[in-house]
Amino acid sequence: MASDLRASAFSPGPDLAKAFRWGALAWLGLWLLMAPAPAQSGRQRERPDEKPRGGFELVSAEGGFRVRLPRGFEQPKREESSNGAVVVFTSAAANETACQVAVRTFARPELGNATADQVMDAARDALLRPYRGAIEQEDSYVVQGHPARAVFFSGARGDKAVFGRVDFIFASPRLYQLAIVATFPVELDRDDVQRFFESFTLLNP
Repeated sequence: MASDLRASAFSPGPDLAKAFRWGALAWLGLWLLMAPAPAQSGRQRERPDEKPRGGFELVSAEGGFRVRLPRGFEQPKREESSNGAVVVFTSAAANETACQVAVRTFARPELGNATADQVMDAARDALLRPYRGAIEQEDSYVVQGHPARAVFFSGARGDKAVFGRVDFIFASPRLYQLAIVATFPVELDRDDVQRFFESFTLLNP
């Protein structure tokens, strides 16, 4: 996977790539036993007028966000890195489908002079690398004034094919990740899955 983080845009100090090591980024951790299929090129995100109907509403004051999980997903399990920089919420549903929301809070030296695109590139590549993931499609959009990106991918976990959608929202110094992964691509086409991504809201934008 292309993860060109050696660019001169970075100031001296820790390589940004080192910031994405916790538990293989812990972002999709061991949950990549599932995935969704890419569809509809060039999607533009619209803010929902009402709270989307779905599953558990996850509100994190410490992470500064709220989001409503798709139907069938209950209150997620919370994990945290030893230094508290990464917090991950994971919930599983039927049909080998997983939903994950993660927050990475960077220290200023880790970011250096990295651009939002470079930060999201690094996170994307670190996440896909263990699964030999292939990017099928990428769409850029904006969430409450902050740059964001939707990545559709396919890959493998052992002998099982997986597909997924992962969205990154960079609200410096935080990078948010929303993911749905499944072994059945049709899971990504569900309306409540689309609303999951649309429902993400920063509490203090």
